[in-house]
Amino acid sequence: MVGECVAGSERVSVGRFSNSVLKRPTGICRGSTEFEYFVTEGDEAEGLIRKVDIDQGNTFLLVERVSNFVSPVSIVFIKEISKLFVAGHNDIYKIDTTSGAVSSITSGSIGVRDGELEKSEFKDITSITSLSNELLMVLSIYSIRLVDLKNKQVSSLELWTQQNLKMHALLNLPEENSVLVGMENGISKISLEDLSRISMIGKINSVNSELAPDMIGFK
Repeated sequence: MVGECVAGSERVSVGRFSNSVLKRPTGICRGSTEFEYFVTEGDEAEGLIRKVDIDQGNTFLLVERVSNFVSPVSIVFIKEISKLFVAGHNDIYKIDTTSGAVSSITSGSIGVRDGELEKSEFKDITSITSLSNELLMVLSIYSIRLVDLKNKQVSSLELWTQQNLKMHALLNLPEENSVLVGMENGISKISLEDLSRISMIGKINSVNSELAPDMIGFK
């Protein structure tokens, strides 16, 4: 699926960001400069991407009303190739930040199929981040998967936890060569040097919000 940006909308304002009305924002990432940001908005009916210049205070729509581009949940920008990657609930899209062209890089079918990228299947994606300009990490509720953009392959990391915790958010920490995973009741750190273990650095107690140590890992 490929589409182009359609400018303007009666329901989504553009121009001065301070006057903008966001429609269900779901994700945000920094662009090529410290002042440039991209914001995903939308629901099951449609999706859009807004580009924001916080220095000038302006905003415009990069992507709007593209066929099948719905339910965006997370976004990441890879500066080296000037591409955005947006995760929907069951699909991953690539967006050219110059033209606004959108293409789906996975099959769009619901499932957990690994292997060839264009035939891969995803289900209940919650977050996406880049580990390099050729590698994405994609988080689903109960799984973590790697997307090799160069070789166009998808692989899964089989995660086990003592409590089968749901996973909701990713944050790449390149200076530490690790990734933080926001889980149902805590935060875990994945060392990219050793994917055999994950250390839970904080477990949130719903009563007193104190952090307690715990461990989870991969099979």
